[in-house]
Amino acid sequence: MGAKEIRDALRNAVRGIWSSPDADSVVDALSSAAESSGFAACLENLMESGNAGPQSYRRCAVNTGIDNAYRSVWGKPAKARRERGYEIAIARRV
Repeated sequence: MGAKEIRDALRNAVRGIWSSPDADSVVDALSSAAESSGFAACLENLMESGNAGPQSYRRCAVNTGIDNAYRSVWGKPAKARRERGYEIAIARRV
């Protein structure tokens, strides 16, 4: 099996898992995490303002803490938050 066949098989397997009834609860939990963290609203505001570039997307992620919200859904412990100014500096560099 070559690289293309492996990639196709992986893509089909992942699509199959996400389209299964078992995945519905995970999709709902991820959506809920995006809503409750403010990440979804931040992205919506970016889209409406026309500023939906990679740097703005990253700022939304950093400022809302979506990383830890998603980690929680996946059953992983939260990562320690860095100093606020440092996070914003990273978001601006991306």
